[in-house]
Amino acid sequence: NAQRTLTGTLTDSKSGEALIGASVAVKNSVKGTITDIDGNFSLVLADDEKTLVISYTGYSTKEVDVSA
Repeated sequence: NAQRTLTGTLTDSKSGEALIGASVAVKNSVKGTITDIDGNFSLVLADDEKTLVISYTGYSTKEVDVSA
């Protein structure tokens, strides 16, 4: 099963400020990480892991398709 590394940065869509300590998890998995002081994250995903669940206190939880 092939793997890929996914990196990204989470920011507030209005202010542009980094979301520090946001949870970035693979849907239906125990795999996940949290963002650093600059809002950055990195996760190693298997090819069949196609959805991330992003959560942060005070914000709605969002599912993001990363299958591209």
